[in-house]
Amino acid sequence: MGRAGLRIAAQIAALSAATLVICAAPIYAQSSAESFAAKIRSELARGQLEAALRDAQLAVEDYPHSSLLFRLTGMALDRAGQSAGARSALRRAIALDPGMPKNYFDLALVDLDANRYSDAAAEIKTFLALEPNSAQAHLLLGRADEKLGDASGAADQYKAAIVLAPQMPLVHYALGLAEEHEGKLEEALAAYEREIVYNPGFDGAYWHAGRIDREEGRLAQSEKFYKRAIHLNPDGFEGHYGLGVVLLSEHKPKEAIAQLNRAVAIRLTDVRAHQALAKAYHALEEFGDEQRELLIAEKLRETQATEPEKGNAGNGD
Repeated sequence: MGRAGLRIAAQIAALSAATLVICAAPIYAQSSAESFAAKIRSELARGQLEAALRDAQLAVEDYPHSSLLFRLTGMALDRAGQSAGARSALRRAIALDPGMPKNYFDLALVDLDANRYSDAAAEIKTFLALEPNSAQAHLLLGRADEKLGDASGAADQYKAAIVLAPQMPLVHYALGLAEEHEGKLEEALAAYEREIVYNPGFDGAYWHAGRIDREEGRLAQSEKFYKRAIHLNPDGFEGHYGLGVVLLSEHKPKEAIAQLNRAVAIRLTDVRAHQALAKAYHALEEFGDEQRELLIAEKLRETQATEPEKGNAGNGD
């Protein structure tokens, strides 16, 4: 697989340096190129990556002026984890047909995966200039903007996506994250609640809503959200941790300990969970257990101070 991918990438570079000659192709050639495309699509759909890479190499050798075949080659290389080769193939596809929106969209997906957010944003904007009514493109542009630190711009893109496709999964959730980042908690809560309406099986919207209600002192409602998150995802840290903190605030330390111990079992190195456990044990006057949890939390803090990437990164609560 690796050798095939490298051969494709080398070939793309050679073709990109050559002068593009456009000529009328015979009908049978067009048919054969389309057959290649159909075969590669089928292989990708069935997960036959080695075959897709092999046929992609043959396809671009036989039809070096086919934008479609270069786009499919880029897709195959991307799935093989060869983002540089995928990017080269998709740029070649754009050079061959700059008016094809899908070329820009697929290149943006590759760049998003590679954390090239500025490039991805530019490519999605070009796509939207060609296809302005794509809710998915607005959603992806919002994600790129958020990664670039523009929460306000991200929120605008999510709102544009919602106008076009209000029931699209995760778009209200994404808007909630952007609004929360800007400190607009009630707007974020409303977005999470809309996500729950349209996408009731997604636990993330519940525990995010539960956290906001908890922070605003609406403990009964927060408890309901966290319990629903746990029902949907019993192995999710955020649901158990958040419910434990709510129960502790409700002066139910025994129930809190059960949830917090579950959270610690899921994420052993979370400092906050150990600290919350210490508070729960203190409320029960179980001072030995309290000291144990405080000691664990302190050791974790010391370790994470020297290895910050292994701390509570990714925690949403």
